[in-house]
Amino acid sequence: MFTDIKIGDYVALIRASEYVRVKIDRVTKTQIVTNGTPFNRRTGYELGIDRWSSARIVPITPEIEAEMQRQRHLRKISLMLTQVYSTPRCRVTEDREALLVKFLELGEENE
Repeated sequence: MFTDIKIGDYVALIRASEYVRVKIDRVTKTQIVTNGTPFNRRTGYELGIDRWSSARIVPITPEIEAEMQRQRHLRKISLMLTQVYSTPRCRVTEDREALLVKFLELGEENE
C-alpha cells in the first residue's frame, strides 16, 4: 500500500468515517508513524488497537480529497446552524433563513 512514502508526505487518517489530513513523522520498514501513532505500513491500520475502534491511513487520492472538502463544508454548515439556533433569544430573520437554506442546498449538491 505504501511503497514510496517518505517523511513529510501527507496521508488521510480515517477514524469513524471522518477523514483528516496528517503529516508523516517517521517511516520504518514495517511502520508509518504520524502524530506519535504507529500504523502498519502494509495495511495502513493503527497498531496496538483492536480493529473495531482502530484508525487507518490511506494515500490521498482525488476522491478522498473531495470527501475531505465535503466534510469540511458540512462541518461549517453544522457550526453555522448551531450558532443560529442555539441562542434562545435569537430570532431567525428571513435573510438568515434564506442563507441557511442556500448553504444546505450547496451541501446536498456536493453529496
